[in-house]
Amino acid sequence: MKNSVLLMGFAIAFIMTGCSVNDDASSKDLEDIEYQDYDNLSDKDRDKIKMNFDGDDSNINKTIILEVENNCDRPIKFDLAKFYIKTSDNTKIKSNETGTLELRENGEDRVRNMFDVSEEKAGNSDCRVYYKDSSNKLKVMNFDY
Repeated sequence: MKNSVLLMGFAIAFIMTGCSVNDDASSKDLEDIEYQDYDNLSDKDRDKIKMNFDGDDSNINKTIILEVENNCDRPIKFDLAKFYIKTSDNTKIKSNETGTLELRENGEDRVRNMFDVSEEKAGNSDCRVYYKDSSNKLKVMNFDY
């Protein structure tokens, strides 16, 4: 009886020690991930990133929601403050968001309040969504008010 209690105590201690080592290792792995910025990706990898900009008409302004799906084999990131919309009269509408959006391989996320677009700013014309500069055109949108 004493031997089985002692053996059970060693087994529990061994399991607890093993779990704590594994937890430390997995949290260290998460810290070591190198995210590559979207504008530094190859064209082949950019083609594997799916982005959808969709509007919510529940208030006077249209709130633009960004959905991103990373289908490439590397973790990616976006600086949310670097997204902007340019209207046909060259008015620039900046992103409402700041911070970094990081997506691991096969990850997806949604940013619910990317832009607020009013009729005065966008009108009924085509607008283009960019990331960082005009070489990173992401979408052409038309706002019907």
